[in-house]
Amino acid sequence: MTKRDVFSLALKILGVYTIIVAISTLRFSLSMIFSYIANPQYFPSLVSIVAGSLLPLLLLLILSYYLIKRSDKLSKTIFPNSQSEKVILTLTSVEMQSIAFSIIGVLVIVWALPKLFEIVTQLSYSKIHRGDVFSVRMGQKLIGYSIDVVIRFALGIYLFIGSKGLSTIWHKIHPLK
Repeated sequence: MTKRDVFSLALKILGVYTIIVAISTLRFSLSMIFSYIANPQYFPSLVSIVAGSLLPLLLLLILSYYLIKRSDKLSKTIFPNSQSEKVILTLTSVEMQSIAFSIIGVLVIVWALPKLFEIVTQLSYSKIHRGDVFSVRMGQKLIGYSIDVVIRFALGIYLFIGSKGLSTIWHKIHPLK
């Protein structure tokens, strides 16, 4: 196996994991739709329900398709100079760590994506029920939760895109002995 093969396989595994996360967000989507059907007066519109609950599911499914079907192309992007003759034994520790940072970055993005849309749904709910005590408490907690999710999403993108630079810096700080 080459470096590209290992990274491509890891991306395919992440694609399968993304499908599992998408299935778990289905519960949130269904609960939001059933809540709207039962009490439509408490929700801004069906469009916001769809955007807040079904859009993350759709984006996760698209991401999983992209990770599974385009893993070879992504691995060529990450390792452009990798020759097919090189076997996995020639992977340096910097390259292995770069692969690990990229994988962790995608995992963090997959975790944060549905949470971002949950925040949008909760913001629309709290906007409609401004005077409600529950809405005020939810809004206060939502600020900290939003900051946490946005930071995690940005960190995931950085880990995926900047994995090579990060692993190089890591090995300068902590060289292998």
